[in-house]
Amino acid sequence: MTDSAALKDLKNIHQLNKRIKELNSLYAISDFINRGDATLDEILLKTVQIIPAAFMNPSNIHARITLSGHVFKRSSFKKTDEMISSDIYVHGQPDGHVEVFFTDLENIDPNHASYLKEKQALINAIAERLGKATERKRAQAALKKSEKRFHDLVDNSLIGIMIIQNGWIVYENPEQKRLFGDDAHRLSFPNFDAIYENDRKKVMEFCEKMADKNEKNLETDFRFYPDVENKTLHDLKWVHCRATSIEYMEKEAILINVMDITQIKNMERLLTIQDKMASLGRVAAGIAHEIRNPLSGVNLYLSALKKNIAAGEGASRQIEIIDKALDTSRRIESVIKRTLDFSKPGEPQKKTIHIAGPIHEALNLISAELKKRQIAIETDIDPDLPECHADERLIEEVILNLMNNAADSMAHMEGKKQIAVSASVQNKKIVITVFDSGPGVKPEILERIFEPFYTTKSDSSGIGLSICRRIMADHDGSLNARPGKQGGVEFVMEIPLRHAF
Repeated sequence: MTDSAALKDLKNIHQLNKRIKELNSLYAISDFINRGDATLDEILLKTVQIIPAAFMNPSNIHARITLSGHVFKRSSFKKTDEMISSDIYVHGQPDGHVEVFFTDLENIDPNHASYLKEKQALINAIAERLGKATERKRAQAALKKSEKRFHDLVDNSLIGIMIIQNGWIVYENPEQKRLFGDDAHRLSFPNFDAIYENDRKKVMEFCEKMADKNEKNLETDFRFYPDVENKTLHDLKWVHCRATSIEYMEKEAILINVMDITQIKNMERLLTIQDKMASLGRVAAGIAHEIRNPLSGVNLYLSALKKNIAAGEGASRQIEIIDKALDTSRRIESVIKRTLDFSKPGEPQKKTIHIAGPIHEALNLISAELKKRQIAIETDIDPDLPECHADERLIEEVILNLMNNAADSMAHMEGKKQIAVSASVQNKKIVITVFDSGPGVKPEILERIFEPFYTTKSDSSGIGLSICRRIMADHDGSLNARPGKQGGVEFVMEIPLRHAF
């Protein structure tokens, strides 16, 4: 081998050794970056320690890394005039740089320019790795922070949250465990032993729908026993439950939110009782008022009858007094009957009808009376109204009652008197309106006209409109009153179209 060939081999070996040192350093940096437990600061400190080993004279190499204004270097760091650097890009924006300073560069490599250019590629590769590591670590930190916020929200939620997979509870937050307990035997869902007997069928249907992948959102409420071993009605809890299909750990799952509504249900029960008691008080006062006057009349007639008998009056006079007493007694009986009709209404005998039928029948029954009172009647009945499921007799009774009330409101009124009846389909409902051109009703009175026994008329029991509203409620509909656009009062009956065929 010639001297020139040997020299060339030595140069090649030297270059190969330099490449090996560079590759080893890059591998060491990459390996440390890929450690899951290393923080970004630890990666940057470790990198400034590894960089000198990539050079042939590590003692003459001083590395410094600056990132987001923070500087990382060794305690023996020295800054010199000879250096190379590369910017660290994070998400496409420069956020710092890697710097390498050289001492005694003459002894490292006489060919300065070529040497620095050669090492620049190494520093660029390190800067690129640090940029990607920074992006990943910051993303992980943001995700971890976001997950912490999420877990804080879920763990401190007042709503019970659980995740079901294949019929098993795979996650529960603290509120869910507080509601249902944290026993190991309760890991399957649902535990029907804990469900209140009367609600089990409903919960079973709910669970069957949950298994149907076409059902995305479901809601129900039910009662359950917190302590399955010691079931007492006193300890029953009410919960409102919502189920939603989700993906959890890359598998199909069901997210269930559970809200404790026990206090709400108890308050509803108490308010219902209070409302019933208040209604009972109003009904009792109304009945007492309606019966007191005719009862006083009966007593007066009986006293007169007693005096007439004692005075030896003739039979014709006695019969006259008895007839008056019977008429007054029948009035009392009528009040009691209407009260019973209101408190225990009969079930509507629904069948498929055209709603125009009972409207026209009511108009035929009252037309003679309206003509006598000089009240004009106008109608606007949509000829294409759909059939519906209703009790024809009861609907007719409601319309007739509303028109009678409208006629009574105009009894002492001068000028044009008019009643308008219309029927149409609006917002998926059959809507029937009865409007009068009367003097109208004050707003404070309009709010109370549906209360049992509330009336502004001296010869009325005040129970008719209450019965009408009850009839409409039995048809899953409604009856409301509002001021008319041109004066008077407008009553609005609504029957949902889900009852129409």
